[in-house]
Amino acid sequence: MYCTYLTIYSGDKLPPYYIGSTSIKKYNEGYCGTVKSKRYKDIWQSELKSNRHLFDTIILTEHETRTEALAQELAYQKTKDVVRNPDFINMSLAAPNGCFGMDTTGVSRGPMKEEQKNKISKTLLGNIVSDNTRAKISIAHTGKTLSNDTKSKISKTKNDNPLSEEARERIAASKRGIPRSEETKEKLSASLKGIPITDEHRNNISVALKGRIFTEEHKRKLSIARKKKGK
Repeated sequence: MYCTYLTIYSGDKLPPYYIGSTSIKKYNEGYCGTVKSKRYKDIWQSELKSNRHLFDTIILTEHETRTEALAQELAYQKTKDVVRNPDFINMSLAAPNGCFGMDTTGVSRGPMKEEQKNKISKTLLGNIVSDNTRAKISIAHTGKTLSNDTKSKISKTKNDNPLSEEARERIAASKRGIPRSEETKEKLSASLKGIPITDEHRNNISVALKGRIFTEEHKRKLSIARKKKGK
């Protein structure tokens, strides 16, 4: 599987955006793009080395083949006019068989070493996305509609690659103690309305809550929520 991605840079030495494409495997290993232009190459490499926390990369679309991913990458770059747009780091458009005219067909760099994976993992662990970065991600996704085919492929990829218990715990730990805004709560509530809860789901919730001690404030909120449902 391959994907197009948007890398968002929150520092002040480079433009904020970079659009590219790569394999899902490389994306999961922490890849966020390769800049080769004389204007930005050295700065990009220096910032990646010294300030990796300033880079956030999100998947825009997923594809079965590299050719499809490159075609979509090129479409995005043309839509945003990245070469002339001062908000983008890209200084050239994607080529049919690679980037910047370099043919990468059939090129393999081999598997990433465990040491490299561990370094990337430690760098990203606990990385908190700033409000500024969240706003940029929101702007990048505004007006974007995923086709049913793309949604199906994303769903299949997630089902075929379930998260390990260790990964689930890391995600849970990163979100603990972060309060949700009222707007987020309302969106969650609206998205869950009308979705039936299966017996298996109820059992999973029961198991997850066993042994948990609720504060008096939490109990009060639960009571209010139940009363609202009973109306």
